[in-house]
Amino acid sequence: ESTINVGLNQSYQNIEICIHDDGSNDGSLQLVRTLFGDNQNIHISSSENRGIGSASNQAIGLGKGELILQLDADDILHPNATESLVKQFALNPSSVCCYGNFIRIGEDGKKIDDGWENPIYTRERLLRSMIVHHPRMFRRDAFEQLGGFDENLVNAVDYDFFLRLSLL
Repeated sequence: ESTINVGLNQSYQNIEICIHDDGSNDGSLQLVRTLFGDNQNIHISSSENRGIGSASNQAIGLGKGELILQLDADDILHPNATESLVKQFALNPSSVCCYGNFIRIGEDGKKIDDGWENPIYTRERLLRSMIVHHPRMFRRDAFEQLGGFDENLVNAVDYDFFLRLSLL
């Protein structure tokens, strides 16, 4: 719920929020539908559990935007995060991806530590470890060119995607 509310309250307002429930049984799908089902900027789908690659592809498939900002259910955005990332694409139109910094917080809402930041992206650095963390935004045409996330992978689905994205 917090992630959705923060998305709705971004300084950049031209957004869709696309949510795919991948077979949860904790009541979260019903809660999201009850709280946000009437909002025309929110698109919700569900299926049996098919993994993170499928869930990500399903959520992205619900939207129409040219830029995709991908979040997990426990991510909370700074109110200007979307605007900041969109500006990066305006400044660098040939880019296929950009990402911001993050702060890790505990379930109690208190700061754990600053995230690990690699402000200057290099493919070589990405080959050593995943540096494209949330919040991250990428172009839909690049996503489609790659065929989306690999639904056959169980682990490191996002790492695989961003490695492939780095080749574009």
